[in-house]
Amino acid sequence: MRRILQRAAAAVLAAMLTAMPALAADVALVIANTRYDDAKNLPATVQEGAERLVKTLNAAGYEVYSGRNLDAREMKDTLEAFAEAAGDARKIVIYYAGNPLTSARSTWLTASNLRNPTLITAAERGVELDLLMTIARQARRGAVVAVERGEKGFDPAPPLKDGIGPVSVPKGVFYLEAPAKRFAGRLARTLLAPGVTAKKAVAEYGGRITVRGDVPEKLVFGPARAALDADRQREIEMKLTEGQRLRIQIDLTVLGFDPDGVDGIIGPRTRNAIARWQEANGQRVTGYLGPKQFELLKSQAKRERARIRREAEQRRREFQRQDRAYWQATGASGKPEDLRAYLRRYPDGQFAKQARSRLASIQEERLRQARQAERAAWQAAVRADTVAAYRKYLSTYNRGLFAPAARARIEDLQEAAKLEAQRRRAAARERALGLSPASRVAVERRLRSLGLDAGPADGVFDYQTRSAIRAFQRWNGIAVTGFMNRPTLNRLVAQTN
Repeated sequence: MRRILQRAAAAVLAAMLTAMPALAADVALVIANTRYDDAKNLPATVQEGAERLVKTLNAAGYEVYSGRNLDAREMKDTLEAFAEAAGDARKIVIYYAGNPLTSARSTWLTASNLRNPTLITAAERGVELDLLMTIARQARRGAVVAVERGEKGFDPAPPLKDGIGPVSVPKGVFYLEAPAKRFAGRLARTLLAPGVTAKKAVAEYGGRITVRGDVPEKLVFGPARAALDADRQREIEMKLTEGQRLRIQIDLTVLGFDPDGVDGIIGPRTRNAIARWQEANGQRVTGYLGPKQFELLKSQAKRERARIRREAEQRRREFQRQDRAYWQATGASGKPEDLRAYLRRYPDGQFAKQARSRLASIQEERLRQARQAERAAWQAAVRADTVAAYRKYLSTYNRGLFAPAARARIEDLQEAAKLEAQRRRAAARERALGLSPASRVAVERRLRSLGLDAGPADGVFDYQTRSAIRAFQRWNGIAVTGFMNRPTLNRLVAQTN
């Protein structure tokens, strides 16, 4: 029975846990724009090569952000997620295939929906090559930026030109460029081959590929060959059970070295996570655990789990203290303006339901008091719930019974519009997790186990669930969005295992 339960837990955790931008991971960006609305398409071999490259990077333990035929918004969202993950990366691989454009000073890697390019639209619907170089140079050990370019894709008017202009390569990065054909597949076979150094891989290209920057002599971008067979043998002799392998993956997650899933299978991503943990702890870096390292990992995770829970509880108590104090200073008066002030600061607060109920009662009372014409105008504005609708009400009833509520709602809607871009990005990150219905139910149950009201455990993330997610993020020092993301998932697992 215990083994069955472990497997059931592993199935849910495997779906829930995805690689998080944690401590010094290897990170990759792969964008293949081979189909354009208003430019030449790239050969089919380019897309095939890009797909192979993604698979090879995944097998080598990279955290991969990828997309094909991305429009401008999709490119921006993908790049933002990648840039966030790349902040403390060990190695970075960036690959782009598409139709680049250049001017005297800049080169843009274009989105698939760019039409009739000008300097302005190229900047709006493209990514500057210099920006990718800036992200790449953050890598602690080294980075490569590779571009597979289409030929005469747009044929734009001056000052724009098809192709790539002068390339400035920062220290710690090298740059590869080739015409669109089979470049991505070659990268997968050579630069990412097990144990092959970047210098050796680039030497095989000859003059067929443009190379700029200093290619590192000893850095291996593909999987490293285990330095010592003895370490591998030592782990084999430990005869790790399924439960112990699950524990290793959970402990790595707790410590911020995400193995990209908790399934009891020690694959390339878990080996990569072990290697990063070994490097951070001054251990011999092989990706294999010996008995002493196994015990060290377990004891570190136990301490870290206790620290996480302790700090979350401290934040929760402090937040509730501030919440209570602000309620006494505002909403406790019962005045509509004070109730609204409280809800703006604490929309999920301890007294939020009470504040909303009181406001609803006040509105019902005013509806009874209002004359028929004003009542109808206000109800029409509420049904539309737009800035224009409330302004229309105010144009007639500037001193009406609902004028304060109309002005407050206008302010709320305008603030929500400013935050809409952030909300879209947060929603995109949640969608990218690919949470199954069972995983969403598991999230709700885990939130409830921490005392949060996440609503029914039905896999539907409604207002109650969003409110619980926001509270959990707030108490754990995670950016508060109300949407699940990788740091939130990993912290949730850390606190509830």
